[in-house]
Amino acid sequence: MLYLAAFGVLAARLTGRRDFTVGTPVSVRDRAALADVCGPLITTLPLRLTVEGTAEAYLRAVRERVTALLDCGDTSPEDVIRALGLPRAVGGNPLYGVLFSLRPDVSGLTFAGETLEGRAVPTHCAKLPFSLEAVKTASGWEFHFEYAASYYEEASIALYAGYFREILAGLTRGELLCGLDLLAPRDRQSLITRPWHLRTPFVDRPSARSLRTWRA
Repeated sequence: MLYLAAFGVLAARLTGRRDFTVGTPVSVRDRAALADVCGPLITTLPLRLTVEGTAEAYLRAVRERVTALLDCGDTSPEDVIRALGLPRAVGGNPLYGVLFSLRPDVSGLTFAGETLEGRAVPTHCAKLPFSLEAVKTASGWEFHFEYAASYYEEASIALYAGYFREILAGLTRGELLCGLDLLAPRDRQSLITRPWHLRTPFVDRPSARSLRTWRA
């Protein structure tokens, strides 16, 4: 849930919205009769996130909403769309515009005595304009961004990945959400500090500080 919460903060900072929905897959294999059924028994439902307050309060709210969402596996997205009377549009999703998913660990999965291995198949097609998948590996966690090239450039996604890393660090430290600094010190130096000094090379010199003091 920490990674989902961090993705919510990232989406909030990029869009300027504090209250929105994120699509997330939910398993419907919640009954004993479905335990031996072959196939991906999942549905993708909207999860409402409200990004505000302290990190502790926000993480607690995300946990409560995720727990409640897990009880709604029998509800299909079509049911939600009809119940809310949402308009449909070609190429868009009326319930959510971003998606977060957690890829299950299939390292011990076997079939007919053979060990199965999951492999990513490039489709060159994004399901939504912006998505993030968290993957548990033997060496730790990996995060895969999927995005529409018509909306984002690769350099922008690389920058957002750095934002996501800083948000994770800030949430684990318990910082206020409004005070989270998205730029790592190295990125701030290369993107802001150094270019600014190239434009105004004398801005931090003693003479410049004296001039500002005198003008004040």
